Amino acid sequence: LTAEPVTHYNVSVDTVVYPYGADLDTSDLAFCNVTIAHAYTDPERSDNTFLTQVWLPPPAGGGGAAEEGTPEWNGRLLAVGGGGWNAGMGSYYYMDMAMALATGYAALTLDGGVGGREVPEWGLSSSGHVDMAALRDFASTSLSSAASLAKAVISSYYGAGPAYSYWRGCSQGGRQGYELAQRYPDAYDGILANAPAIYMPQVVGYDFYAQQILAESADDQGDWVYPRACEMDAITRAAIAACDGLDGVEDGMVAAPEECDFDPWSIVGSDVPCPPAYPGGPASEIVSSPAAAAANAAWKGARDNWGHFLWYGLGQDANLSSPVSLVTTNCTTTSNSYGTNTTCVPLFPDYVSDYWGAFLFKELPPFETELLNMTRSNYTEYFNYGVQEYSDVIGTSNPDLTPFAAAGGKLLTIHGVADQLIPHLGTVDYYKRALDVDSNLSDYYRLFLAPGVAHCRVGAGAYPNNAFEQLVSWVEDGQAPESLEAWTPPNPETGERVERPLCAWPAMAQWDGEGDVNKTESWYC
Repeated sequence: LTAEPVTHYNVSVDTVVYPYGADLDTSDLAFCNVTIAHAYTDPERSDNTFLTQVWLPPPAGGGGAAEEGTPEWNGRLLAVGGGGWNAGMGSYYYMDMAMALATGYAALTLDGGVGGREVPEWGLSSSGHVDMAALRDFASTSLSSAASLAKAVISSYYGAGPAYSYWRGCSQGGRQGYELAQRYPDAYDGILANAPAIYMPQVVGYDFYAQQILAESADDQGDWVYPRACEMDAITRAAIAACDGLDGVEDGMVAAPEECDFDPWSIVGSDVPCPPAYPGGPASEIVSSPAAAAANAAWKGARDNWGHFLWYGLGQDANLSSPVSLVTTNCTTTSNSYGTNTTCVPLFPDYVSDYWGAFLFKELPPFETELLNMTRSNYTEYFNYGVQEYSDVIGTSNPDLTPFAAAGGKLLTIHGVADQLIPHLGTVDYYKRALDVDSNLSDYYRLFLAPGVAHCRVGAGAYPNNAFEQLVSWVEDGQAPESLEAWTPPNPETGERVERPLCAWPAMAQWDGEGDVNKTESWYC
């Protein structure tokens, strides 16, 4: 254990990643930084050292550090979740911890027992087998030990443990929150788990599906045809234009993707603009059939070689071409005496290629050859293997939350309908299954779908920046949220913002047909 006093700590919060941090002052912070290296005896794993880090604000009434701008301890613990294949302990997670300190919380992060190593380093043993003990430690064991250690440190430092303990995370951090609710129901009183990567083997298996469809779309010469980003964006724009008004309001979002029947092949052959923001090709492009096939695969979800359902797809307004999306490509143009030629190659999000490479192929990188040469039968076999082999370890899909309810816990989840990585329908699926277990589920677990919101952050849609405060009110005052007030960042030109309520599922916000569509009071659940 090491304890280090930190003063004049400054961090600039990325409000794209953490939109709820826009109004917080995270400058000139002072705290005690406690880092604990701990291990336990595991015959399956020789290197099982875990790091847990706790930031402790000044004690109430203690003066000193509090005078430098850090609020005194409010008697609570806030643990921040990870992302991708990171359990925590990195620059982005330190931003969230700084925001916790700025509101008086003791803050917690952890490394999941894998340090800063890449997945193939810790996920594969020296013999080339998957290190199931390391995966289990990352997925669950480290979460329990970190909570216990943090509470012990807090008790020792302040003379009393936290009155309330909270978890806040998104994506992997959301999955961690569900893991805690399912497996360690006494660890936290309140959990805000957004865009959760529950059903993780299905999600990461699906996330390669659109690229699999492209890999199957070789032309007559046997060459792969990968679309440019401007083709994918043109298809997305056309889908939004076709389905935007299905909820009664045209606002640049597809709020009801299940009702949208837009056919992406309907714009194949169209000439679409590709301005300089789209490097690696001419100023316009013809929308290709492979681009339509990839969009359809992303929307409809993964299917096996017989066309049977494997996993859910995305909403039609989800971004398909950003650097972290499902149909991302890198395009280059070459010229010769015969003219110019544009060639695009696929780019995979690291968390997707790491899962397929380390846990399915069980190989060290690079994995591109295997990824690009699978038949649909191969894809189906690997997909199903992942679900069967890893669901019990990192699937985090046990629908029985009654032990969490018995412990007095509250679970709140926001999932963007325009999430470009984790289909929101998977979270709806989980909620339905949990509701089958306990008809009183809404007493302690509520799901809010956010139209137009991308993965873990704002998009075109309104985001509830005060969701964590709503969770605290639910835990400490018994005020269950029927709706969450959400808004977009101010328009840089007009200063105006779009306001919407988010409704507890299965309700969806409805416009009253008369009022200003950009004001909360014009909507009801």
